Amino acid sequence: MYSEKWSPGLRQGDLFGEVPFPFAKKSFAWITTGGLGQTLLPQSAQVEAQPRYAMVLSHDCEFNEGKRTHFLVARVESLSKSLTSDELEALRAGNDVESAADQGRPVALDTFVVDPIEHVFAEFRRVNFAAAVSFPMDMTDYALDCKKAELLQEHRVRLRRKLSYFFGREADDIPEDDKKPAPSLAPATEQPTAPT
Repeated sequence: MYSEKWSPGLRQGDLFGEVPFPFAKKSFAWITTGGLGQTLLPQSAQVEAQPRYAMVLSHDCEFNEGKRTHFLVARVESLSKSLTSDELEALRAGNDVESAADQGRPVALDTFVVDPIEHVFAEFRRVNFAAAVSFPMDMTDYALDCKKAELLQEHRVRLRRKLSYFFGREADDIPEDDKKPAPSLAPATEQPTAPT
């Protein structure tokens, strides 16, 4: 799955970390500003950022100088301990989304399974596309410095295809009878109640 030779820059599919990975949970806190008698408006949020491994989702060309201000990464997570060997094999086969679909296998479109990496993690893990965040482009060198693995080209192509299905799959619209009228927008001084 992994290449013995690494490219000079950061590439799609590179695994790096551990890095503080922001992940908003129900317990995140709004930080508000405003003076006495003023409406307190959320200015920022404090979120948990546990050390995690991550995978680069942005395409290689996004790292061309001056092209983007941010790059997209996904969290690398442990798999369920109750997963059977057959279930693990089915998840791994789903990395090749088109082949798995042709064989009639169910495919977890939000998951790309990665092999263990010596001296990093000893078990198969999943890259969770639904747990993605953007990092500022000035973190590229930092991510490159803590890079742990680079995918072989055949696996990078599988990742690219799976990402295209996850982000781009077509779906039917919700029937008009199931939709409700849009609420009227509140004046600019009123804000929805922020979680605490």
